[in-house]
Amino acid sequence: MKERGTPDAMIQKVVGFLTDIKNGQEEEISPDLENLLGRQPTSLKEGLKVLFNL
Repeated sequence: MKERGTPDAMIQKVVGFLTDIKNGQEEEISPDLENLLGRQPTSLKEGLKVLFNL
């Protein structure tokens, strides 16, 4: 990622996220976000489209 010009802060976030997945921290499904938003959260696919302007 660094060789492609990705900022260090973004690399750290991605590595942290992947580490959490590896350690099983993303396995629990909770209604907390939906309750806070008052609606269903956007899907990962749709969220990434918005985040990366795809």
